[in-house]
Amino acid sequence: MEKLEISFLVKVGNYNEDMYHLDFAHAVEHLAFKSAKHFPANILNDNSFLQHLEMKKNDISAQTSNFYTIYSFKIPSHRKDALTAGFQFFQDIAKNLKINKKDVDNERGPLRQEMVFRQGGNMDSYFFKTKLESLLFPCLNNYSDFFEHNNNFSWKSLHDYYKKWYRPDLMAVVVIGKIEKINDIENQIQNYFSSLKSPKYSPPSANCFKEYFYGENKFLVLEKPKSISDNKVNVKLNIRDIKTIHNGDYKSEIIWGMITKVLNNRFKEQANSYNEDFVLNFHPPTRVTPIFQINFKTRNNEIPQSLNKAIYSIEQLKKFGFNLEEWEDIIRSHFSNAPQQYFHLQPEYWLEQISNHFIYEDNLAENKPEKIKQWLSEITLDEINNIIKEYLTSSPNDIAVSIPNGFPILEYNEEQFNNWILQAKKIKVSPFKYPNAPKQLLSNSEVAKLKNINFIDYGTNKFGTYEIQLNNGVKVAFQSVKPTISLNQNRIMFHGFSKKGASIFPKEDYFSAINAPLIIRNAGVGEIDKYALSRYLKGTSFNKGIFPYVHYNETGIRGNVMLKDLESFLQLVYLYFTNPRKDSNAFENWKKDEEKRHQSPTYNDLIQEDFNVEIRQFLGDSTVVFEGTKRLNGIEETDMDRAYKIYQQLYGDASEFTFLISGDFQIKSVLPMIQKYLGNLPMRHQKTEIHPYKKNKVHFINPPIYHMFSAQNVNGAYEMKSIKYNLRFITQPENPLGWKEKIKVELLGLLMNEKIKKLRFSRNAALYYLAAYGRYNSNINSYELGITLDCIKEEIEMIRYESKNIIEQIKKGGFTTDEFKFILDSYLNSSRYNVNHINKNEQIILNMYNFYRHNITWKNNFEEQQFIRSLTKEDLQKTAQKYLNKNKVMEFLMI
Repeated sequence: MEKLEISFLVKVGNYNEDMYHLDFAHAVEHLAFKSAKHFPANILNDNSFLQHLEMKKNDISAQTSNFYTIYSFKIPSHRKDALTAGFQFFQDIAKNLKINKKDVDNERGPLRQEMVFRQGGNMDSYFFKTKLESLLFPCLNNYSDFFEHNNNFSWKSLHDYYKKWYRPDLMAVVVIGKIEKINDIENQIQNYFSSLKSPKYSPPSANCFKEYFYGENKFLVLEKPKSISDNKVNVKLNIRDIKTIHNGDYKSEIIWGMITKVLNNRFKEQANSYNEDFVLNFHPPTRVTPIFQINFKTRNNEIPQSLNKAIYSIEQLKKFGFNLEEWEDIIRSHFSNAPQQYFHLQPEYWLEQISNHFIYEDNLAENKPEKIKQWLSEITLDEINNIIKEYLTSSPNDIAVSIPNGFPILEYNEEQFNNWILQAKKIKVSPFKYPNAPKQLLSNSEVAKLKNINFIDYGTNKFGTYEIQLNNGVKVAFQSVKPTISLNQNRIMFHGFSKKGASIFPKEDYFSAINAPLIIRNAGVGEIDKYALSRYLKGTSFNKGIFPYVHYNETGIRGNVMLKDLESFLQLVYLYFTNPRKDSNAFENWKKDEEKRHQSPTYNDLIQEDFNVEIRQFLGDSTVVFEGTKRLNGIEETDMDRAYKIYQQLYGDASEFTFLISGDFQIKSVLPMIQKYLGNLPMRHQKTEIHPYKKNKVHFINPPIYHMFSAQNVNGAYEMKSIKYNLRFITQPENPLGWKEKIKVELLGLLMNEKIKKLRFSRNAALYYLAAYGRYNSNINSYELGITLDCIKEEIEMIRYESKNIIEQIKKGGFTTDEFKFILDSYLNSSRYNVNHINKNEQIILNMYNFYRHNITWKNNFEEQQFIRSLTKEDLQKTAQKYLNKNKVMEFLMI
């Protein structure tokens, strides 16, 4: 469906706040969905309204940043009434928000809970970061008192803030898309917005950059809170320079990107030793912080040495510039980014360009991607290195030192740091040289010993997959197709797996098993350690490497590569199976890196992850690999020797593996490489016995269950600011019930999700993160339905009652025909039935995996859609009665 994107920009953000108006710009954004004159019921909660306009909930959004707030509508281009509704909503935001005591008080809870959800277990680290930044930069606030301020600010002060800053001279309307009658849209914009009146007095926005650039240099020493369990000293060196101001020049932005990439690569090379224990990073100027910044983290007694490395690298780059290898890598990466050639045709690109023009007064360049391409093709290495000389200096204006809790602050002073920096600048610099990378992964003689292994040809199945079995027992399935546009469109997707995992080993080996591939990936292969391997991979299309893994009931390896590098890719796969490198220094280094990973977790919310782990442990379900605090504590339970033995056992018999390969390639061109490298993987003639610890079916404790977990018992390094609540039903059928049952359970989960949101929008509960779900869990052959949310202590009993009441009402048919139709339409309009999504390379390899691993048949989209359209309200009610049995209810809390 062709869509128009209309947006409403207001030059009001966090920079328009002081300590008395903390989070006010964000609060106004929230209230726009609650206090708009013509949409008092919350536009996001009005399903019939959205359905009438052929819109989905995610077609309407809003976001607050430091400099602006943006409200967005994505509307069907043929629906004039949707365009009118969008403009009416924007007009309401501009002048008709009824900010009163009742609405403000009702929204305090969701604002509070959003902070809890977004920061999770990193709350103290976040508050410490904002405290440090507020002392360095004007207009950035310290959020340490957020909860007290949120509870006590006056509704009138928020009302006055809205009236002060929401004014026409700070507003813009943007329309992007295929516009056929532009004059009609211009007339509508004039009708809705020309009557807005500018106030007689318009207070100037703070000139944060000017205040900062002409302010005094700063030296700060701050002690980290006790909850940050980190024994390292963090040092920030901020360099102010007029060239660091973001002036809208795309060339300047690209040059800073180049400098950042090269410096951080060089810093990484300096730290490329298993015994090195410091972290050094370069950060370019941004809209928020108009400086370039050098950050490092080191031991207390190694600050001078770390400063030397940082200053030396800046002076080295300033004097000698990029070397030829670096320059060629920069140019290659710019021109090989396939999606960029389509990006400037997307609405997102133009929204960003127009927004930057309005908010930051950037130049609105026509054909900007082509101009960048032209500029990069013409500029020389000497020219870029002369520019770098102008950009860089190693004399910091501001120095901020964060020390571990309990360290004496008086040990650190500005004079001492300045002397260290002066001494570092006296060191004579020489051109940077990268260490030599391995020329090949396998020698010519090693490759020559690998003969092309014969195979059994099973031909092409009904899904178009070509199947073979090599003589060593390895099974290979090829899907040769031309995928639709995506990041991996021109790549070959690769995934190998076996049906054995950590579950075949004794319980005490669990962490040694799941961590084994990570330990080996950190050590390298053959005689090549991870640093040398990284240098080799740098010039390939799989520079991030290949990823072996061990889960509870599965072992595997995955990655993706361009056809030109497929042989090197398969050589690395071969080495991971046959010659994993063992190194005790690498093991100790892995332990430190793993601890760092948990200090800055890749999963969204440490507390939510701990809650999920506690529930799974309570239920006896080990099929999902633990993360969170449990995984952190598991580092010490990991034994290196045992991990290697487990790895060799799991990867030692390739006949247990199935390899899946998809992409745009000719099978006959890749088959010889598959015969050579996968065909020579080892086969064990004596098969692995399944250990008694393995369970084919999880035996849950009989419900109903009500159980409370304590964060103290989890030993998490955080303070609970809310209560985690989960209501769930789990049913394990004797026999899988097929795709129709799976769809009905997923639809039921969608209905529950719509109903549970009423708690926030209709009951005004203090909720931000809340969701319901319905899914089939193939790991334990179960249908799972549930509700999960964060709430405040005062509302937990109400939440429990209302959640169970929602379940009972659904079972009684307590949902309207419009609600039923809305979830059907949402399901049918999701990406799962979008042709472009279905034919993405990532989705093709996933479909292959689901088929070969879980015996889930490839979708017949027409048949599925016909089935969904045939469903009735009564069908969904029966599904609810079948699975939402109150005698099977499980309730879990974490406090």
